[in-house]
Formats: sequence, structure tokens, C-alpha cells
Amino acid sequence: MTRSISPSFTRDPEVLRRALPDVIAADAPTPLWRALDEAMDAFGDEGQERPVILVLSDGKDSGPIGVRQRFVSQAEVIDRARHDNVMIYAIGMRSRGPRPVQPGIGPGGLRAALVGDLPDPGLARVAEETGGGYAEIRVAHDLGAAFARVADELHSQYLIGFAPPKRDGKVHDIDVRVTQRGLKPRARKSYVAPKEQRSRHPSRVVALK
Repeated sequence: MTRSISPSFTRDPEVLRRALPDVIAADAPTPLWRALDEAMDAFGDEGQERPVILVLSDGKDSGPIGVRQRFVSQAEVIDRARHDNVMIYAIGMRSRGPRPVQPGIGPGGLRAALVGDLPDPGLARVAEETGGGYAEIRVAHDLGAAFARVADELHSQYLIGFAPPKRDGKVHDIDVRVTQRGLKPRARKSYVAPKEQRSRHPSRVVALK
């Protein structure tokens, strides 16, 4: 597997291009959830803006690549994104080659052939749970247009604030609705309420006259 991470955040397209591999083997593994986990590590203390990840993948998660690598699940990615307030956008690419996959025997083999070229089904759920969007394209489709749609959404977002009814440190559901027909809001499905902190020091009241 080719693993390449750009040294820092940059606005220079050439720096990003140099960080990308020239060739990826067709049978290369896809550590999808681990990649998203490492992407969240990269943010660090980059500022007050809400971090956003845009992931492009044409494969299903293959799990850890070695016995020493920590296993990262889809549920862990969602939980961490919720805790760190990270929004994930995903573009799934169908990757069927010139030779179609031959179906196996029985209904299970036929289903495997039909979904063999599809990206990981968990990508859509990760995007939905974190407030991002998901798009699925074929190889012949315009990838630039898909990226442009994501950029347009990110530049036309609204910020909705509210006070949590309970400060219990637990996960609570969010349901955002709009009254205008034909519109579908993108918003995270849950949040972690801040936990009430109890003072460790005794308090006293001082009366002034």
C-alpha cells in the first residue's frame, strides 16, 4: 500500500499534487476508516473553523494492513467526528473495469457481482451522521464537478446555535427541518452535550453593604 500524507495544510495545488501517488495498484487494500481517523489527527489546533474532510474512494474498507495496526471501525469514525465536531463529505466512485465480475453460484454470488464495483456502503452513513453530503459517480463522470458541488455547499452554510437542555455528557439526537418544499437540510444527526463540571473548591458568599 502506498501511504502518503502532505506535510501540512496548504493552498498550493502543486504541493497537493506532489503528495499524491502516481499509480495505485488495482488490488491495493483500502484502509478507509483508518484513513479518516488519521485525517482527523492531522487537524490538531488549526484554528476555530469547523474542520471538514472530503474523502474520495472506490473501494470497501479492508481493515488493518498489518498485525501492529490498530483496528478502526466505522462506528469509531462517527463517534470521533461527533466528539471533535468534524464534518465529512464523501464521493464514492464506481470502479468496474473493462472486464465485469463473473457472478458466483446462487443468489449470494449474483449479489456479490452486482455490488462488486460499488464503494463502501458505510461512506454515505458517515457523511450523513456528521452533517456532510455524499455523492456517487462513475469513472466517466466529471470528478471536478462533484468537488465543485461540495465547495459550493461549504460556502453557503448556515450556523444554527442552541442551548442543550441537558448537560450530561451524553449523545443526543438532532432533527433539523425546513418548511420550504424541495429543500433538504444537511445537518449532523446528533451531538455530545457538555458535561456539567462541579467545582472542586468550596464556595462562599460575600455580602457587600
